[in-house]
Amino acid sequence: MYSKEGEDAILTWVKSFPFGSEVKSLEELANGSIMAKILNRVDPEFFSEAEFINRLVTTECGNVDLCLLNAAKVVERVSEYYRDCLQLQIVNFNFPDAESISRGAAPQICIMLQLILGAAVNCDRKNDFISDLMQLSEIDQAELMNFIQIILDSSVSSNSPQSSELHDEDSYRQRLHELEKELSLAAEENQALRSDLERTRDFIERESKDDRRNDDLTEQRIQDLQRKYEDAQEELMSMEHQREDERIHYSVLSKELEEWRQRAELAEQKADEAAMLQDEVDYLREKADQSTRLQAAVESFKKKAEE
Repeated sequence: MYSKEGEDAILTWVKSFPFGSEVKSLEELANGSIMAKILNRVDPEFFSEAEFINRLVTTECGNVDLCLLNAAKVVERVSEYYRDCLQLQIVNFNFPDAESISRGAAPQICIMLQLILGAAVNCDRKNDFISDLMQLSEIDQAELMNFIQIILDSSVSSNSPQSSELHDEDSYRQRLHELEKELSLAAEENQALRSDLERTRDFIERESKDDRRNDDLTEQRIQDLQRKYEDAQEELMSMEHQREDERIHYSVLSKELEEWRQRAELAEQKADEAAMLQDEVDYLREKADQSTRLQAAVESFKKKAEE
């Protein structure tokens, strides 16, 4: 949870842009319009007007459904920018929830702006953004620098082996989450079809007592609903199998990642032991050299004494 000072600082940064000067609260950013314009300043080519800004729906912040569409596009595009342009993998940092953003949740909007701020100070025009940050008050600068540091601490180069492992793990986790949501929606649809089928059967039983002329039409309705229900059942089973496969893949990947971490720790431990042994060898070698020199000196003294 971000502090009130942190949210105020990120809002001040948004208001420093000409198109954000009239914004009075983070909740006013729920439709994604202002955030998209800031991203266009970060990278006009990647976040272009034609391919990004113009594809967002123009809507008021109160329209949650349309705001959700915009928020999902902004979150996805920022994630792609970190991965494809900045070559950074964000780890141990939860991306904001698009639905919460669309409902005007200030903490989630703050997280989204933190990611945009992190992109701004890592892009090709970072010097301009950093210079603008220096124009803010010291209190706001301190809060924003803390936001930036969190992003830096959570960033791993996409070229590193750790990033590859974590990217695979995050991909499986994300895919598993998506399958869970799809499965939940399919289950709800399945339940709705079941209820619809039951209502139709009840209707048939009632109407059959009074009117037999609509039997053919009603029977066709039942068959259609039965077919939809069976199709939904098959799709539900398929999704459950797919989810189980993804869960197994995720489990295997987690075990491999843990083994890799253990091997890294063991290698580091052996490197420390090797360094200690090398220090001991150097020390013994130095002592051996001193002993050789002393023996030579003793022999020399003996020869002089005999003479």
